[in-house]
Amino acid sequence: MFRCERCGWTSPTMTVRCKNAGCGMAGTMRLAPDTEDTAEPASQQPVRPVAPVRPQVPAKPARLSQLPVRTAQPQQPQQVLAPQVGTSAQPAPVLQKIASAQPVTLAPPVTRVTKPPLAVNQSLPSGSASGGSTAVVARRSSAGGAAVAEILKTYEKHGLWLRSVQIKNCQCVTEPDTAPQASTRSVAGMYADSWTYAHPRIAQYLFQLHPTEGKRAVGLIVDWTQTADRYVEYALKDMSSNKKFGDKDVAQTPDKTAIDMAEILRQLAGQPNVEHNEVRSCQIRKEALVGLIWSPILRPTPLSDGGVTWQDSKDKFEKLVRALKAAGAAQNGLPVFTYEVTGGGMVLSPLDFIA
Repeated sequence: MFRCERCGWTSPTMTVRCKNAGCGMAGTMRLAPDTEDTAEPASQQPVRPVAPVRPQVPAKPARLSQLPVRTAQPQQPQQVLAPQVGTSAQPAPVLQKIASAQPVTLAPPVTRVTKPPLAVNQSLPSGSASGGSTAVVARRSSAGGAAVAEILKTYEKHGLWLRSVQIKNCQCVTEPDTAPQASTRSVAGMYADSWTYAHPRIAQYLFQLHPTEGKRAVGLIVDWTQTADRYVEYALKDMSSNKKFGDKDVAQTPDKTAIDMAEILRQLAGQPNVEHNEVRSCQIRKEALVGLIWSPILRPTPLSDGGVTWQDSKDKFEKLVRALKAAGAAQNGLPVFTYEVTGGGMVLSPLDFIA
């Protein structure tokens, strides 16, 4: 008689493994002692109760008929990665970070936008300095940029003389030069040319050259340091025009001229709503004319010699520069500026260059 060492199941025939279904062929069959001659058939032996044993993983797969049937439990859907070709079909571990899980969006490259160069004959916006700059003026003449820089430097350091004129009446520059009497410096009987001392710290509009109410389109820019010997007198407010100097009037020395210009600046700098001052001279040295001012005439009159836009006025400015050259001034051409008055003073902005 052969008996299973594990569950006690007996068999009259020799077998190596237990064939008891409850044992699962896990026990080893041994020859039972004292049973060689008295063995009874398996059917006559009492059935011994077998304690339930948790099945162990067999060394080799069990047949389907011997495996317990389990009822399938519903599972929550979960996302699994599809197995790659040639790999196991078991679910792959969840990856925490996948570099290629989302497409990488690259920032567009930074593109530098540049404006096309301004053509020489291209018109600039009226009354605006956005198109007018030192670079714009320099493109119109090799000397234009240097002239603008020198004017603005002098304007900041010493101030300038400005004057609004009619293009057809510019005798203060076009007439032959008449100098003061050499020994006495007398200017008796000479016509008094009137100017406005201007400085970045003085907020004042020029006579009839207002950006919105002006009747004149052109202003003259004079570097007074180049004609300081023609200065006679000044007043903090506008004086009467069309006047000739008297017998006692004399042209001052350059030193006296500098003192008086500094005094005007001291008294008017920083004040709001300044009425333009007046500086009188006996003509000017023609080389002292260094630039022009253009101002739009928004409400033209029969006497207006400019227009609403710079394009409307530019041809007239070109004719004026030709007349100035013929009179011995503006030999290298003149830069053209616009101007505006702010709470802190007067700002000159380069606009164009007329060679």
